[in-house]
Amino acid sequence: MKTRKTLDAFEVRRKTDESQASAGSPGDALPSLPENQKNSRELRKQDLSNTQPELTTELTAYAELFDFAPISYFTLDKNGVISRANHAASKLLGIQREKLIGKNLVGFVTAADQPVFEAFLKRMFATKADAGCEIKLERADQSQLIVRFMAAVSADGRECRAILDDITGIKQGEAAEHDQRTLAEALRDTAAALNSTLELEEVLDRILDNVGRVAHYDVSYIMLVDKEQQIARAVRQRDSRTPNREKALDPIQFSIPQTRNLREMQATGAPFIIPDTKTEPDWIVTPYTAWIRSNLSVPIKNKSEIIGFLGLDIATPNSFTELDTEHLKIFADQAAIAIQNAQQYAQQQKYAAVLEQSVAERTAELQLANLDLARSARMKDEFIASVSHELRTPLTGILGLAQILQLETYGPLNEKQITALGHIETSGQKLLQMINDILDLALLDIGKIEPRIEPCSLEEICQSSMRMVKSSAKKKHPAGIGFSISPVNIIVKADARRLKQILVNLLNNAIKFTPQGGSLGIDVRAQYDSNSGQGIQTGKQVKITVWDTGIGIQPQDIPRLFQKFVQIDGGLSRRYSGTGLGLALVQRLAKLLGGHIEVESIPAKGSRFSLILPCE
Repeated sequence: MKTRKTLDAFEVRRKTDESQASAGSPGDALPSLPENQKNSRELRKQDLSNTQPELTTELTAYAELFDFAPISYFTLDKNGVISRANHAASKLLGIQREKLIGKNLVGFVTAADQPVFEAFLKRMFATKADAGCEIKLERADQSQLIVRFMAAVSADGRECRAILDDITGIKQGEAAEHDQRTLAEALRDTAAALNSTLELEEVLDRILDNVGRVAHYDVSYIMLVDKEQQIARAVRQRDSRTPNREKALDPIQFSIPQTRNLREMQATGAPFIIPDTKTEPDWIVTPYTAWIRSNLSVPIKNKSEIIGFLGLDIATPNSFTELDTEHLKIFADQAAIAIQNAQQYAQQQKYAAVLEQSVAERTAELQLANLDLARSARMKDEFIASVSHELRTPLTGILGLAQILQLETYGPLNEKQITALGHIETSGQKLLQMINDILDLALLDIGKIEPRIEPCSLEEICQSSMRMVKSSAKKKHPAGIGFSISPVNIIVKADARRLKQILVNLLNNAIKFTPQGGSLGIDVRAQYDSNSGQGIQTGKQVKITVWDTGIGIQPQDIPRLFQKFVQIDGGLSRRYSGTGLGLALVQRLAKLLGGHIEVESIPAKGSRFSLILPCE
């Protein structure tokens, strides 16, 4: 945007003086002129004399407007030398106005920005076009500020009038907002890792990667505590100084009682900062620590027990702040959850192994019974591990977002905080749905659910089901859920609530297993006899198909889909969460309503789950 040229009071005064000089004074000798020309000149002198007080008043007003304007005004030549400046300009640069005149504005620009600013001045005077740029200045007291420089070149091209607008606060606010957004994204990414895997090394690596997004350091590491030997041993590390930083791991271990920062953290449970190792008398110098000048460490706690340490090292002294400490504490809490999950899973696996060994030692007479018992025990263990993981991991997301709010990252509620609270609600709903599925399956198995059969409009049921999943579908599939029905007036006798439950489960699966940009929908078709006329005849069927263009299913895996607690992607590093109950529940509800489920799927192309029901 072009800037308006600044009205220069000094320029007004100069031009007025020149006009008076050219007009002469009343006492000046006049050349011999014809009478009519003499009269004309006398009239001009009289007009000038009459307007002189008004000009003086306006000149004074313009001078005051320039001098005391709240905006910093400058006049510069082609080289950036200041010829005029107002009081606001003097205050901005922290130097007296009289001393400012004759100085080069380039000298106030930081060294990094000087070449850019000099090139800008040269280009602006060459084109004589109004222009602007952002530069960083250093004031007389050596403090720095960021300004927006806006200028217009004079008509003769010898100088320019410029405005300097201090935008330091704006830039700092933008930087702070960027930092907080980066922190929130890093925490969400770490929570996603906790939700997706129980592999400890994978989660700890992700934590260190995300620490690198919000903190500046040379080396980051996670150490675990050996309680019996009272040793802290590095298990994961990130080294920004090495090209192969993912594989860099120094064989470091320290005796906790002999290492001051570890000893203090174990005793107090509080973070520990060493501003400069050169002034720290208890700093232990080894081939792995000799280069370090500043260290920040926080304890990793499981309730009140210290189970590890998360630390940062850097070769520059006095590098870490209290804000770095607060950020690191959050990641340490997430590391604690990852370690606790892994330890619990290991304990469950150990218990399963012991139980299996015990079964193997039983007598031959009970072998068949014991094998069946072992199978039941393994299923129970897998169920406990799966449910424990799935109940804990949504709470991890809640914890991460709640910690952001507790730090008052966003202040009063705004759009970001509303989004965070939405995630909290989503995690809670996920837990509730999981528990409901478990209860429904249990009741179905013992025959405690009786359907409420009544006439239902399939179009209304499908639209209602799509509304229930609309929010989650929009996040991955902005185009929404497709829908088609033929004819539109299909009526079935069914339990409307249980029918919606089937469709919502199938839609949730389609959303989950369809990548970003894919599509999904519901297709409803009535099946006619060859001799039927218009409309649906009694005893005929309707086919309700939930389709998607997702990852598809291998043919050999389709028979396992409807088994309880079975997931096709069932490893520890599975990409998709879930307990393996949804399709088992869908099949049992379909049978309850007098129908059945059919599956068609092509790997990498998509799937079609069809509910076949009688209609009228």
